Amino acid sequence: MAESPCPIRRDCTVARSRNREQLVRSFLFLFSVVVSTTTLVAEVSRPFLKAHCASCHRGESAEGGLDFDRLTFDLNDPLTFSRWERIHDRIELGEMPPRDEEQPSEETRQEFVKSLSSELVRAHA
Repeated sequence: MAESPCPIRRDCTVARSRNREQLVRSFLFLFSVVVSTTTLVAEVSRPFLKAHCASCHRGESAEGGLDFDRLTFDLNDPLTFSRWERIHDRIELGEMPPRDEEQPSEETRQEFVKSLSSELVRAHA
């Protein structure tokens, strides 16, 4: 007569399987949050940056060493985070774009600042 499998061993196997499943779900959730954050920042920022920043901060001749073509939206990277934080502050204070350049409407400026601010706060938490 064949011996039945040990119920304790079977329970451990089931528990490990459930733990793996939970781990995979957690990873996928966190990955989706990072991707959605990156996408949200990009959606609001790209048009603003193109209209008000790209003429000076793009390509090899980018002023201040800030090239928006190369700057990512990975706010988990400390250097990238600090750059976006500085961009946020300069735009919020009205330092950028420079006064002799075309200015965004106050509504457009505030929309950009609000969106970027919420993403910076979320990434910093």
